[in-house]
Amino acid sequence: MNAYEEGLGVLDTLFARDYQFALATSNNNIPAVRFIDTFL
Repeated sequence: MNAYEEGLGVLDTLFARDYQFALATSNNNIPAVRFIDTFL
């Protein structure tokens, strides 16, 4: 198994279900939050 296939296996384990999380970023000290859906 090469690194690509191994990485896909890890992603499948972590995100193979419908899961949401909040991703927070900032630009010029102005925060923004987005909800990310990880369903593959």
